[in-house]
Amino acid sequence: MRYLLMGLIFIILCGCRAEVDQGLPYELDGSASYGMDQDKIYINTNILKNRRTVKNIDGMFTFQINGRRIEKKTKNPIVYDQFEGSEIEPKLKRLPPGKSYTLYMTFQGEANGKKIRLRSKKMIQIPGIKIDYQCKPDKITIIAKLIGIERQKGSWELTVHNKNEDPYPDDLTDPTIVDFYHKEGVERTELSGTLKRPIRAPFYIQASFWKDDVMVDWVSPYAYRRVEFDKDCKELYRF
Repeated sequence: MRYLLMGLIFIILCGCRAEVDQGLPYELDGSASYGMDQDKIYINTNILKNRRTVKNIDGMFTFQINGRRIEKKTKNPIVYDQFEGSEIEPKLKRLPPGKSYTLYMTFQGEANGKKIRLRSKKMIQIPGIKIDYQCKPDKITIIAKLIGIERQKGSWELTVHNKNEDPYPDDLTDPTIVDFYHKEGVERTELSGTLKRPIRAPFYIQASFWKDDVMVDWVSPYAYRRVEFDKDCKELYRF
């Protein structure tokens, strides 16, 4: 009996050693972040073997976030697949910023001809911006504060715009911009600036923040907030 038990232990140990020699097990690796317009979640998913991407896969990926489940059958790794916010959260056009969400991922199928089932999860932290203002006849002071995250080093941008057909100017050379304040390498979570107030109306103000290093953690690299006014500086809506 003693020799039989020792033999079983030897077989088990040899089996474990053989599994290690064959390499690391398969892993489901993924990342997710909010898009710059904050209504899309960008998902990058890979099956790994020995820390390298497995390209020969055939199966079903399942993603779940904030109570919404999405399935996607594929034969290739998913690279920057975009899911609209309305698909992820049916009651809201976009997931509310200033909160954290857990993204659950599973894969069931084959990798290199071997049947596998994998699970993984990632925490997505989506920063938001609280914006206040003070109106004067020819100026407007913007007070912006990051919410939902700890102190982050990045760049702030405060802008005042004449409203036109393009609500998303690409850069500071856009003719709709009346005035702006830009500051890089800021470690504070709050920034304020006094800018020119447009003569024409309606107009809007916007506060934007970019993280310096987007690869450090699972915090989305971008956040913004916008407020629109009429000619008397009466608030029309926030976005």
